Amino acid sequence: MPTDNYFDAIVLGTGLTESTIAAAISKAGFKVAHLDTNSYYGGHEASLSLDELAQWADVHSRPDLTAQSNNFSSVTRSETVPPHSRQYSVSLSPSVIPAVGPFISSLVASGVSRYGSFKLLERVAIFDGTQIKSVPQSKEDIFQDKTLTLIYKRRLMRFLMFASGEFELSNELAEKPDVPFFDFLISTFSLSDEIATVITFAMAYCNFKTDLTLPALRRVRKLLKSVGRYGPSSFLVGYYGGSGEIAQGFCRTSAVNRGVYILGKNIATISQNNGEESELSRTYKYTVELDDFPETLYSRCLISSPYHLSAHLDSITTVSHSTPTSGSTQPVAFAKCIAIIDKPISFKSSEHVSAESDENSSSTSGISEPDTAIIVFPPGSLASGSSNSSAHVLTTGPGTMTAPAGKCIFLNHLTEMLSDSIVAGIIYISIPLSSLVDSSPEPLIKPYLDTVLSMASSKDRKTEPLFLVHYVQHISSPEPSVTPANTSPSLFVTPLLHPDLTQSCDEAAVAAETIFWNAIRSLESSREGSERPPDTNVEDINTVESFWPSVGPSDDDESEDGW
Repeated sequence: MPTDNYFDAIVLGTGLTESTIAAAISKAGFKVAHLDTNSYYGGHEASLSLDELAQWADVHSRPDLTAQSNNFSSVTRSETVPPHSRQYSVSLSPSVIPAVGPFISSLVASGVSRYGSFKLLERVAIFDGTQIKSVPQSKEDIFQDKTLTLIYKRRLMRFLMFASGEFELSNELAEKPDVPFFDFLISTFSLSDEIATVITFAMAYCNFKTDLTLPALRRVRKLLKSVGRYGPSSFLVGYYGGSGEIAQGFCRTSAVNRGVYILGKNIATISQNNGEESELSRTYKYTVELDDFPETLYSRCLISSPYHLSAHLDSITTVSHSTPTSGSTQPVAFAKCIAIIDKPISFKSSEHVSAESDENSSSTSGISEPDTAIIVFPPGSLASGSSNSSAHVLTTGPGTMTAPAGKCIFLNHLTEMLSDSIVAGIIYISIPLSSLVDSSPEPLIKPYLDTVLSMASSKDRKTEPLFLVHYVQHISSPEPSVTPANTSPSLFVTPLLHPDLTQSCDEAAVAAETIFWNAIRSLESSREGSERPPDTNVEDINTVESFWPSVGPSDDDESEDGW
């Protein structure tokens, strides 16, 4: 009997969650086929060159595709792609990696970290309504901050000690876990509005001023625990676009462990076998047929992103979307922008609030140009910006291999070459939306983009983007629940990831591990007494534990924090 087209698991989609699951199942010794209708890895977290990004924008701006469940709308782009487009690596879902958390643990434990390169995020800054200010990243930064009075330094330190501990059962939090975090900081710790704003939006990374206290405190605790694990920053930035490159690293791990990859083929049909023909059809429950592919694929277990199942749901499953029940405002979509510029973002040293930042500033020009930075715009910080939502900006440059360095770029089709070498950079802007918008997100994003571009402009020349992409990324399901058509727990749909700058990687790791263990239990239960292809070699399930530590590792086990 031919066995090449019989698999223990078929995984549809190469997004970060699906790729992590495929790597773990393959490493456990199960036979995996990993499919994607795209010709590239990464799904919605892919890292693309500028040519590929332009093609992606053209495809997702088609009206016939927008009507489908592709999660993107209002996609527009610049007409002309700048030169050296292959030297850019642009992320569709930019993210940074907390130095402590389930994602970094899975990277290390699985060995996938060997396939990637990472650097510390160099700066976190916040716009206070008039200027950009660096956010202190350590106790030393706080004590040396000359803008804070001694009283507020003590109050701030008291809060940070509280937030770094086990606060869930504390008196301070009693009867207050569901109040807005911003209000909690002022009422409980007597912090000023300015300090509460910095903590709420540049440490807890809240989307709205109404975000609840308990989840915000947990994000602050993770940030504090992350300081000092790899250096003074709480976050790592992946090279070559981040999440997409990391997803490809997980795919490489799966391939090393005999995973089979088929990309760029549309799914013709997904069907569920009724088991009436033979014992083999009862064991291999799912059949997948691809366009322009000669073999029919069979699988015991099916794992898929919602996008790949959308056209086949009626025959095999129903998917219901859970709705948040808390009183906190929840984002339903994100207005996003990707801008390519030919100058790095500059921070004036006079605006730094930490001595360390001043020390790193240029001694001649008074300008510091970090290769990677997060800039936070709290609600209402820009007169022409959103009064309800915060805006998060991530900038990356040649130091993360996402943009070319030392290249001469022709602007506006001029034949005259610029006299100086160009250091290109990428600006990612993301604004959470509490309601859906049907129009272009460009008017929402423009005030923030103009403010950031002014930091890259000089007296001689105003910085204009070389290339722009605007789009809306929808969150149609915070956490989809799946009910298979039969009662066998062998079909798993991965949850949609929130495109959150600081949390999406950890969210992907937790979702991947949960589905992985459920899939392992399903495969183990169907293994005994069933007919199997002779070349399948499954290791003992206990060996799988080396891939991951337990879900949600204890912060105290991760690092020695600096607080």
